[in-house]
Amino acid sequence: PSTSSTLDPCNRNWFCDNGDILPDPDSCLHYFYCTDGHWGRIRCPRGYLFDWSSAYCRDEEVICHPKCPPKPTPVEPGLCETVTSCVVGEKFPDRASCIHFWECIESEGILERKMCGAQLPTYVFDIDQRECVQPDASFDCEMRCLV
Repeated sequence: PSTSSTLDPCNRNWFCDNGDILPDPDSCLHYFYCTDGHWGRIRCPRGYLFDWSSAYCRDEEVICHPKCPPKPTPVEPGLCETVTSCVVGEKFPDRASCIHFWECIESEGILERKMCGAQLPTYVFDIDQRECVQPDASFDCEMRCLV
């Protein structure tokens, strides 16, 4: 196994390519392994630590990943734009979450926050298509509003 030099453990995407490995910056006992497009946190065997440079759990000469800088304050759920009128069923991105969106339920701009894929929890709201889609590893959950 190997880590990808383009992946940043401090800014880990929600989705990943199967087989990718990242150190856990909060614990040398753990690492992240991608399976089925999602990160899973795995603990090294007893007496071993995750070595960032070799991407293996080792029992000696281990280089731990440095701690990450503090995260910014989370964004509150809401709309990216002001909506005063809409077509019933029209969808708008949620500025705080890639798995949520706002759907027009009355043409006077009455919106309801909904979640993508109650049955398919791996779906996300694509801000360009304005639909819930199954993401690939390049999907950016941080980019919530069109600029």
